[in-house]
This record gives sequence, structure tokens and C-alpha cells, in this order.
Amino acid sequence: MRCAKCLRPAVHVDQVQKIPLCELCTSTLVKRRFLQWLRKGGPRRIDNFVVGGRGDLPSRVLVALLEEVERNYDVTISVVEINAEPTLNNFCYEKGLKYTFVKAYPTTYTEYRLMLTQTLNQVGDDPLVVMPDTSEDLIAYTIGEVLQGNLKGLSIDISSRVAYPFAAVSLKTIAVLFPHNIGNISFLYTVSPVRELAEDLLLSIPTFSFSVIKTLFAIIQAIKQEKDIKTCALLGSCAAVYGGSPR
Repeated sequence: MRCAKCLRPAVHVDQVQKIPLCELCTSTLVKRRFLQWLRKGGPRRIDNFVVGGRGDLPSRVLVALLEEVERNYDVTISVVEINAEPTLNNFCYEKGLKYTFVKAYPTTYTEYRLMLTQTLNQVGDDPLVVMPDTSEDLIAYTIGEVLQGNLKGLSIDISSRVAYPFAAVSLKTIAVLFPHNIGNISFLYTVSPVRELAEDLLLSIPTFSFSVIKTLFAIIQAIKQEKDIKTCALLGSCAAVYGGSPR
């Protein structure tokens, strides 16, 4: 199988464009999508970025990419790692990034998000919070927690500027680019009770990823605009589909 762009040997089939890509073209595509979704978070010319780390592969790649693309701008990058043990401290030290470690054992996306929210008052005013969630993470969080009525984790999106640069990048794509670092590809996704359901739906419905992530951001926007009735109605109908109820 050859890359659809350059005819080099392909290593991956992009799930959005449905075309085979070589390692170089995959890397280029990831960086382009990373920048597109980072900009959706509204970064400023002079800004304070706070990266949420979980000790998994997406977190490590996120910190490295963000440091690479923002090194020539007047921004500060702080890393808050919430994990059983520190994994990003050495890299942060080498790159001169501020690093905070919080020893904790979150088992759901909501738990992780609430812990991260509690640390933001230590990292400056109005930071741009950069999340490590890939498309699979956002899908599992949305159908497994948000659409079951658990909205507590969205408090970080309501109270802060938040960017999701990996929203259009899959775990599988990151694993292809970093095959020697897949030991802990994404713990929260691995233990998510809806992981198998999400993977089945991703295989059977080509637009499933886009639709779920679009729904998540629509819910966030509705809550920000205090459209309570519409939000509750949306959550009620979605929760019914997925077997939950708003609470």
C-alpha cells in the first residue's frame, strides 16, 4: 500500500480522509490539525498556556508539539501532570517549562478534569488550558459521562479558555508515529466502560467521531450561553439514546 500523497510506503489510513499515508505525511497532517484545533481555543499573542498531563502517550506528545510550535512566540507554557507518578518532569526541565505534579489516581475523565480545575489558580490569571484528549478520549467522555448526565467535568470549559488540539487526531495515529512509547497510550480511555461501544460505532458509522465531538462542543456552548432549557432537552434526548438520565 502506497501513500496517496507521495507514493512512499503507507503506514496508516487516515480515518477522516480515508486515504493511506506514509509516516512523513501522517506527521504533517497531525501537526496541521493540531494547530487548527489549538487556534480554536483562542490563544493570544502574549499568553499563558497550561497543559494538562495524565502520564499517557497523548500527554507526552502534546507537551512536545506545543513547545515546538510556540517556542518563537511570547508565551509561557506550564505543565500540570495529574498521575500516579511523574513522567514529564525531565522533559519540562530540559525545555525550561514550569512543571507541577499532582499525585492522584483519577479513574474517569470527570475526576481528572475536576482535579485539573482545582490546580488552575496556581498557574496565573486566565490561562489557556490545553487538554490531551484525542478523538477517542472525547468520544468516550461524551457518551460515557456527559450524555449520562454527569456535567461536573465541564466546569473547566465553562470557567476557562480551553483548547483540544488532538480533537481531530486519533490514538491510533499517535501510536503509529510513536510506536516505541505505547505502553500507556491512554489509561482513562482503556478503562472507560464505553470503550468497546465507541470502537464498534467508530467502525460502523464513518461520521460518528465528528458527530459526537460536535455534540460535546454544542453542549459546552449552550451552557456558556445559559441556554438551560435547550441544554436539558438535548441531554435528555441523548441520554435516552445511550441509556442514561440527566442528573
